[in-house]
Amino acid sequence: MTLQKQSKLPTIPKIRNLGKINMNISATELNKRPGAYLSEAIREPVVIEKSGKPTAVLLSYDRFMELEDAYWGEKALRSDQERSLSSKQSHDFLKDD
Repeated sequence: MTLQKQSKLPTIPKIRNLGKINMNISATELNKRPGAYLSEAIREPVVIEKSGKPTAVLLSYDRFMELEDAYWGEKALRSDQERSLSSKQSHDFLKDD
């Protein structure tokens, strides 16, 4: 038995972006003034660079939870939209070489 390709899932809106990012700092700078950047991260995400490349983002706990909720909500919607195989289809698929 050959499984047919499932139809394309409807598009789910992307998780909205992190918000306005105006601050990029080096890891060295973060080490010098961690309290200042933690305070800044409450207002807006702070991009931390290492060797001139974005490596991490410091953001508020509330914003992190928003992103976490959006991510898992998106995963749940996709899961609900996927078509499952019936018991017979599963059996036939596993039985067939």
